[in-house]
Amino acid sequence: MARIAAAALAALLLLPGAVAARAEVSPVEPVCALPEVLQVVAYELEARGFHGQLDPHGVGERSAPGAATALCSVKVLLPFYDTDRFGSAPQYRLMLHSYQVRHQAHSLVVKLLD
Repeated sequence: MARIAAAALAALLLLPGAVAARAEVSPVEPVCALPEVLQVVAYELEARGFHGQLDPHGVGERSAPGAATALCSVKVLLPFYDTDRFGSAPQYRLMLHSYQVRHQAHSLVVKLLD
């Protein structure tokens, strides 16, 4: 229970700052929320055993010191089952995953940081 609260608190603390930083920099297009980037993040998370849903509206972005790199975070809802307490209905945990998007020659490179 404490891990759930800590993850939710981290999401509440980190994402508003990332959104505020994005508003200050005002990039041409937020690269972290591109569907192609989120698809790669979802694939990598599935490969690591996280079978959840990405929240496309819960994406934070902060430009790194190098203009070609952006630090990103996304909220992921992970289902879990506790049949003793909740029956057969799934409950969801909110987790925050960080990733980095780097511009290279005519492509984007996505790397999970967690």
